[in-house]
Amino acid sequence: MSAQSDTFGLGQFGQEVQLANADIRVIAARIIRAVLGLLGLIAVILIIYAGYTIMTAAGNEEKVTAGKTILRNAVIGLAIILSSLAIAQWVINALTEAINPSAKQSEGAPVFDTFTGSGALGKVVKDHYPFRDQTGVKRNTKIAITFFEPIDPASVMDNFNKTCWGSEAVPVLCDDVFSEPYYGDCLTESPNFSYEKDCDHLKTEAVGIFDTQAEIKQLKNASAQALYEDADARNVYTLVIKPFDHLGKEAEEVWHTVKLNNSILKKTPVNGKQIGVFGDLLGAEYYTWDFQTDGTLDQSPPFVVSVNPDPNTETARNEYVQIHFNEAVDPTMVQGLTTAAVPHNNLVFNTLDGAGEAVPTGEWKISNGYKTVEFYSDEVCGQNSCGNPLYCLPLDCGETACTDTSKNQYSIVVHSAELINPTNNKSFESKPFSGVMDMSGNALDGPTPNAVAKGRAEGAQEDNYWWSFVVLNKIDRSSPYLQRVFPGVDKENVVKDEPVTLYFNRRMLFGTLYNIRMREFPDNVTPIPGTVLEFWSKPESEDLDNPLKLAVPDYPNSTVASLLHRVFGPNDQDFYYFPYADSNVLSSNGNCLYPGRGPKSGAKGESIVCAYKEDTEGNPITGTGADCFDVKLQQLNEDEVLETGTVDTACVTTDDSVTAQPSTPVCLDLLSSEEVSPVSGE
Repeated sequence: MSAQSDTFGLGQFGQEVQLANADIRVIAARIIRAVLGLLGLIAVILIIYAGYTIMTAAGNEEKVTAGKTILRNAVIGLAIILSSLAIAQWVINALTEAINPSAKQSEGAPVFDTFTGSGALGKVVKDHYPFRDQTGVKRNTKIAITFFEPIDPASVMDNFNKTCWGSEAVPVLCDDVFSEPYYGDCLTESPNFSYEKDCDHLKTEAVGIFDTQAEIKQLKNASAQALYEDADARNVYTLVIKPFDHLGKEAEEVWHTVKLNNSILKKTPVNGKQIGVFGDLLGAEYYTWDFQTDGTLDQSPPFVVSVNPDPNTETARNEYVQIHFNEAVDPTMVQGLTTAAVPHNNLVFNTLDGAGEAVPTGEWKISNGYKTVEFYSDEVCGQNSCGNPLYCLPLDCGETACTDTSKNQYSIVVHSAELINPTNNKSFESKPFSGVMDMSGNALDGPTPNAVAKGRAEGAQEDNYWWSFVVLNKIDRSSPYLQRVFPGVDKENVVKDEPVTLYFNRRMLFGTLYNIRMREFPDNVTPIPGTVLEFWSKPESEDLDNPLKLAVPDYPNSTVASLLHRVFGPNDQDFYYFPYADSNVLSSNGNCLYPGRGPKSGAKGESIVCAYKEDTEGNPITGTGADCFDVKLQQLNEDEVLETGTVDTACVTTDDSVTAQPSTPVCLDLLSSEEVSPVSGE
């Protein structure tokens, strides 16, 4: 798609004679700027000439007077030219807003915006809460940040509470036996607990939080917690920050800025030296974003919107367990390891049906703007459609061998946090670290029919959420694919905030949807010398069970991923945009997006529906897939070497010369070529 249809058939004529296809308003703006720029250049030359005249007057009063007159008139002229440029830009923006209200520029934005400090999102920064430019944020919120690569927690926080790694991989007070510092924890059992007294402290030189519009940028002090992942590797990707004082002001809307600096270090050294996480970026070596608090405190509880597998249903062993909340929840309460010896405190499996007991071990991981948590089992049960390990829930058949008809009953309990004041059934304020809570510390509101909160606090036991399902002794080998995408292929004149959505045929594994990205072309544009125009995108996803929301009505229980993004076509410039999803994207049964099947192209901007079906063994169902792009699976020859003719990536464009490609990078390079996406003559 491009940020700029051919109703009268003039497109081919325009290409033949090399006419520009920019919007007439953009052409007018360029002409006005060119004229005013020329006049400004003349004014500057006159100022230089006036100075030369005065400097070479050699005491001649007439030359000095003439030079001063030229200088005065040139300065007045330059002021008029600059004022004219400002007025012309204001008129152009007003006309643009009147014709296309969604293209309104933010108040006070410069004419040329480089979006400096935003390009790390989707490359270095995986997710964060609150999100960019989010409004209505409550003053008592926490701030969460997740990176793609593990970071060194010591570069972000001080070990203020003096804890070290204990024998059970849990923090203990440091002594002669345990001396390795544990970064990012709190002494939760401390009397009169407080985040300032009992938790590790944020290094404000690494993560700065301040009021955006304040004259003096006073950095806010806060506690910092680290989430350790990947079992014994102890990798930290996610930080949770709790300011010691509520953000903003009571009853006032206040903008806040968070700045992540390059003093945040990668865990893994490069050439024996630790480097900053933003050091590889072409743009700014930091990441910054703003959000707005609304002057109130959050007193509304989170609740469970949906779960997978569905309650009281049967499912294959390789189906992932997923819990979706209505809002962001505190990652420290839902993410972490679960083992036979030390199960997760707040997300608990119960599996006992008389034939034996299966105890799932693995890791709960949070994603999707901190609204989805998924269980990653560590039991390998084969290979997925990409040849990578496939993971399953365990099946225990007691003393007898499992058969095709074997199955286990599973139930899962989501523990709500304990209330600070259990006698007040209107308050959900909870004790820190006592169970599942939102980012403001409100306890989970328990079983909620039709995903509507009850709005009445009942205490931790009553507000626990639980459901059960049956795990069958079978593997689901069906693969995911794309059913429909918006905007349609090669759509032109997309507006700045055009939604980008990808509809899948089935439920997806949300943690892998961060592998959906978008390329802006041309890239590395320098709107202002010494700068790079930065682009960002991030997926936000939901499961669809409402028939009115489905891309294809007879495909229930599917997922739609929306790509949040920087505005398209900034600074009145034209760009191409290439959204893409690779084989690292997995469905909820652990199979990958392979081959890259999806809708084929139609007319420019048309959104075609790819209706393809497979059985649980991964075999195509006859009569489906007519409007899907033709891709082929990888094939090995007799020497088990990949054949050179493999074309398993759908590279979709209305250009008939482009066919399926061997990989995503090859496809992106082809789409970025002058033949497919010409940029000359603009």
